[in-house]
Amino acid sequence: MTQIPKKLNKCPLVDVIFEIRFNPIVPPEVVFPLIYSRISNDFGPIESLPVSQIPAQTRENDPNLEFAPLFRLRSSANNNHIIQIGPKVVIWSSSPAYSGWNSFREYVTPLLKAVIQCGVLTTITRTGFRAVNFFEDTDIFKNKLLVKITLNDSEIRYNQTTLRTELIKDEYHSTIQVMNEAQVNLPASRKAGSIIDIDTFNVSHASTSEDVINRLDIAHDIEKETFFSLIKADFLRTLEPEY
Repeated sequence: MTQIPKKLNKCPLVDVIFEIRFNPIVPPEVVFPLIYSRISNDFGPIESLPVSQIPAQTRENDPNLEFAPLFRLRSSANNNHIIQIGPKVVIWSSSPAYSGWNSFREYVTPLLKAVIQCGVLTTITRTGFRAVNFFEDTDIFKNKLLVKITLNDSEIRYNQTTLRTELIKDEYHSTIQVMNEAQVNLPASRKAGSIIDIDTFNVSHASTSEDVINRLDIAHDIEKETFFSLIKADFLRTLEPEY
């Protein structure tokens, strides 16, 4: 089994996301005000996202928009911490800088409890942890990953290649996307490189913050194991791991 580092000194993470989807027990238009009333001292100002301009009925009937957030707020204490809220979803993220798992977990936990206690939902229907890694190398498939794509038994040339697959471990699914010659928007610029994007989620129902945090911990561990199982030892050493 691959030995998993405690940290990478050259951390490639540019976006770390925790998402809950839920069944609301209040009208859709009051979900955001009720949640915001619990977090307004720590987050603001309110930014309306473009999807908020689409009529509610259209969003509800479009599976691509049903769980889209409508509003975004940034933490007053940490400019990298963002929360996005929609009628059926709350998303916590740390971008573009990630200060480590313990910090991220401490940021999520009290806010999750506040969301559950404000009385907008009955059941959480999906919990997910997603990590987006960016590398300033447009040819990550070549000699860096323990992944090989062949055509007629010959390895392809990987020109503008996107690999998408799903792995299952117990009740958790991990959607893995690897892209070379990709673009990422960073605060100072738009950069070209390669991306490893892993979204690990559980779709069994939950109702308590303790259960949801436990699922976050498990999803994080699975995502981390998956990431390190993809990359070769020589490439890992360039990221300066600590064990």
